[in-house]
Amino acid sequence: MPRADPADIAARERSAAGLARQLGALRQAPPHPSRGGSTGYPVSQREQELAREQQGLPVAMSRSTMYRYRVNGVNPKRATGNRQREVLVGLSQIALAIILFAHPEASVDQIATFIYANTGEVVSRSQVSERMAELQISKKKASTEAYQAFTPVNMLRATWFWSQPPPLGVVTVRRNQFIDFDECAFNLEKTNRSTGHSAVGVRIRKPGHYSRDQKITLLMAIEPGDPALPPNVAGSVDNPRRWFRTYMDPGTTAERFADFCNIVCTTCENSGLPVDGDRVLLWDNLASHGAGIVYQTVVGRALPQRFRIIPRPPYQPKYGPIEYAFCMIGVQLREMSRQHWTVQHLEQAIHQVCAAIGRGGGFDRTFAHCGYQVLN
Repeated sequence: MPRADPADIAARERSAAGLARQLGALRQAPPHPSRGGSTGYPVSQREQELAREQQGLPVAMSRSTMYRYRVNGVNPKRATGNRQREVLVGLSQIALAIILFAHPEASVDQIATFIYANTGEVVSRSQVSERMAELQISKKKASTEAYQAFTPVNMLRATWFWSQPPPLGVVTVRRNQFIDFDECAFNLEKTNRSTGHSAVGVRIRKPGHYSRDQKITLLMAIEPGDPALPPNVAGSVDNPRRWFRTYMDPGTTAERFADFCNIVCTTCENSGLPVDGDRVLLWDNLASHGAGIVYQTVVGRALPQRFRIIPRPPYQPKYGPIEYAFCMIGVQLREMSRQHWTVQHLEQAIHQVCAAIGRGGGFDRTFAHCGYQVLN
């Protein structure tokens, strides 16, 4: 198999980037005969014929061929092929990149409209789709962030969260000191699987829960685990602790959340683990989380243990490891769900999943994914 010619590689890269063809590129390796372009006089014969022409002797090549050798040289050049790309290159390609960067959720029609408004080039849907495929840009499921997350105040709070020490941020706090709190709700309809497999053009229909039964609220807290502890000890990275309660009442009151925080803090006070001497509690900005009774329950405890509260940036669930844990719980519940389930079956399954989730370093990896660092 002949080696790839650098001229071919460069030409393909320029084409993919939407650049013009490079003329007169010298070949360093002959093309494979099956691809064409391998015919022509040998270089030695070209040089010999040019020498004969200069001496006024007859030559075996045509006048046009000799003229080409005199002007372009005798070394073989890479054939440029057919017409070069003319659609969605140059300024139009820059416009395509701008609209995808600024508005990745834009439709193909909106992209084409933006390109026309800024460059004057008219492109079709298929041309936009084909060009994005060539640039390895694919359509993906989008994750939505609230508009409120991008207000100046909330963006500043997010900056402080990752750049300042407590109580504004998490700088100087070790990953194993964190405990993340939150709540979510499940009902039987949420346990239905939303995807399946079938032949092209055939709709998938399956039985499932279709009634909005009473919701089960899950109040949960997780820790990443302490790497200094042996794997078989509760509170280690391989066996992290999690605290959870379920109830049927909607919402989370300040009294109920304070009671749950008291359970978590009491567990840490009685564990005897070194890491529990200084814990940092994370949660979102729900009104019940900021109530005075919650603050007093956590911060007003007796020494020597110390408990601090750092609210996560508002409208930024991606910074909450507990949010990823809720997603994993939902996935496992959908796999376990059965047609005969009642609300009581769902509650039992929630307890079963919560008791096993996060083992083997799962919570520690989730905290690391959210940006919480291991500090000495």
